[in-house]
Amino acid sequence: MKNLIISGSSGFIGTNFVNSFYKDKKFLSKFKQVVLVDTLQYGKQKIDKSVLKDKKFKFIKASIYNKKIVTRIVNKGDVIVHMATDMNTFDNPQKGVDENIDTYLKILS
Repeated sequence: MKNLIISGSSGFIGTNFVNSFYKDKKFLSKFKQVVLVDTLQYGKQKIDKSVLKDKKFKFIKASIYNKKIVTRIVNKGDVIVHMATDMNTFDNPQKGVDENIDTYLKILS
């Protein structure tokens, strides 16, 4: 069985994704563990309480921009759904490139 990692799991899209696929038991049965990663800095949407109580799920409050975190978490994942992004980069577009695009590329490598 595979491990699924979802970054940005507490944002608007991440929360809806998690809550939706949790209801799809056939899809969920394909995974041994589901790791939800979010800083809870921006989107603090409500992940269904039953999801968080499920032993198959593990929530990690961490920044996906931290290289040590990325290495530790990504190496344990077979499937990665990357939805984390820093949305406050309008005044500093280079920060957007550095954090959002470069982090995505690190996850792929």
